[in-house]
Amino acid sequence: MLDYCLKKSTHIEENNIRENPDMLPVILTCPHDGDFVPVDVPEREDPGCSERFTLIGDAHTTKLTNEIADNIYRLGKKHVYVEIGLIKRNRCDLNRRPECAYEKLPSHLKLPAQLCYYRYHNSILTKIKEIQHQNYYNHKLGMLIDIHGFLSTKKHPADVIVGTENGETLKAASQLNIDIKWDHKNGFLTWLKQKRYHTDPVEPGEHNENPDFTGGITVENAAKQVNFIGLQLETASKIRSIESERKKFGEDVASSILKILDLVKR
Repeated sequence: MLDYCLKKSTHIEENNIRENPDMLPVILTCPHDGDFVPVDVPEREDPGCSERFTLIGDAHTTKLTNEIADNIYRLGKKHVYVEIGLIKRNRCDLNRRPECAYEKLPSHLKLPAQLCYYRYHNSILTKIKEIQHQNYYNHKLGMLIDIHGFLSTKKHPADVIVGTENGETLKAASQLNIDIKWDHKNGFLTWLKQKRYHTDPVEPGEHNENPDFTGGITVENAAKQVNFIGLQLETASKIRSIESERKKFGEDVASSILKILDLVKR
């Protein structure tokens, strides 16, 4: 039912709880690059809620998500979980709270925008539960990375912006004294800076994340689960739109994810 809501990556497993030694405790999500427009579903209008409103999708993030997943498999010989939304953002924003995600309809109607929204988030939760069911490393720490894009401008000159609600969505790791972002050797941003990407934040520090990209409902929901962290990854359009740049970035992000897992193994 409603198979057009979600897309499978090359390296993805079905949603059912089981022991699976070929999987890593990592979920890649991609909410804003769909192009499916359901029949009779109205375009979203500004609902007046506090969340930032936009109708524009994040072009090429589906390709980037799959490239990251494929590179993790190539480098680490393990699969990751992938969730890609297919519905167009101007009909349903999968990274907003329900009251801001789609236009409200009479309660007796359940049109595809609403159904796609809940299927997307329920499927992510199923993947989280599966990871929690496994015996990954000593800490049993799971990770969700939500993949987005932003327009390269003078206001946002960085190559990559990371949002964690100023560390709130990384608490499960920080409680284990694991610095996901800035570990001197294996931190996510440390590694990307070594690869000569311009990052935002530029350096460690509390409350220094870009206020326009601190994270959203997907990483917040992940961080509410036991032993789980969430990280929102925003990639500049100047990288996503050029195939060679995007492919290189996909490989570098895959390497950085594997380095984070090296931290967790300790």
